[in-house]
Amino acid sequence: MVIQLIARNFNCFASEVENPTGLKCMLSEEDWDHLLEVLPTDMPLQLSVYIPDSYYWKRACRERWKKSICELNDGSWKQFYMERSCQEVIECLRPSQMKRFHASSYGDTWDKYVKRLIIDQLIVEYIPGSKQCEHQSGSEEEEEDDNKCGEFGFINLGIILGHLKNMEELHIRYGAKNCGLDFEWVKFHVRKEDMNYLAETIPHIRNLRILKIHHSSITDDVCYNLWSTLLSYKPLEET
Repeated sequence: MVIQLIARNFNCFASEVENPTGLKCMLSEEDWDHLLEVLPTDMPLQLSVYIPDSYYWKRACRERWKKSICELNDGSWKQFYMERSCQEVIECLRPSQMKRFHASSYGDTWDKYVKRLIIDQLIVEYIPGSKQCEHQSGSEEEEEDDNKCGEFGFINLGIILGHLKNMEELHIRYGAKNCGLDFEWVKFHVRKEDMNYLAETIPHIRNLRILKIHHSSITDDVCYNLWSTLLSYKPLEET
């Protein structure tokens, strides 16, 4: 009964002893193992990150995702969970949401565990005023010009990837997946700015060994700065 009570109010008990690691010291090994079996798997990541790799993380993975895709090849279940949750957040983000997105709180949680990140899609969105135009005088006219001078683009990946300093392998696909009848070429067009975001971030990921960009519409002139960065980035082994 006590373990069930702790499980239902885990965030309260954990905060009283600073984090769940301290709570572990207060329980017997048998009680701690039992607690990991009954803890809810939908707790905030900022809290559950303190739980050491255990059956809890295997259960969390299989409850959140289909069992068929939860096959652990290497690493740990905790690492698998962190990498998949990071992937899902990035794949659902839109450029218009980035100002409200608290990258540091997520990044600090993921940093230690995300070693291999596979981004299967990046959502494109119209970004007003992203191109340089000559504005006419008058606020209404300027706002109109901003809309006309906009273009489609992706999120600034650097805002998130810059926090993942222990990442070793990165796969990216610029564009939406499963478009179906909504297919448009503009959803796959990569701007020079999108490549520049990546080029500026890579030097800050000190352990990156593999970088692959898959099925993306990228021209030579767009990725010039990225190639220049990669040529001087010594840890990289494969692109």
